[in-house]
Amino acid sequence: MPQPMLILTNSQQQVCFRFSRDTAAYQSSQQTHHFRWSQQERISNTPAHQYIGPGQQNLTLNGVIYPHYLGGLEQVEQLRKEAGRGQPFLLVEGTGSVLGHFVIESIESEQTFF
Repeated sequence: MPQPMLILTNSQQQVCFRFSRDTAAYQSSQQTHHFRWSQQERISNTPAHQYIGPGQQNLTLNGVIYPHYLGGLEQVEQLRKEAGRGQPFLLVEGTGSVLGHFVIESIESEQTFF
């Protein structure tokens, strides 16, 4: 079994979904980290900024799932089912690095051939 690229686990530390070459392999990932700053207006001067802590972190995965290859379209349904449970997931890289807790806000799919 190939090593997974990413693993989603639930609060009971059960593996819910694996992103690997044998399942839903993604072709690209994009991370966004937000940092929160508060702005304070000042008389006769430019506003001052104060760092108030980290903001949200977003991770976007883009990939292609072939319907007749290693799991097919059922993988998208499985991921939707897990997302529909309304629980945060711990996201772990295949290297063992823990990326933190994430929630799935959306799943987009597009079909070009029928």
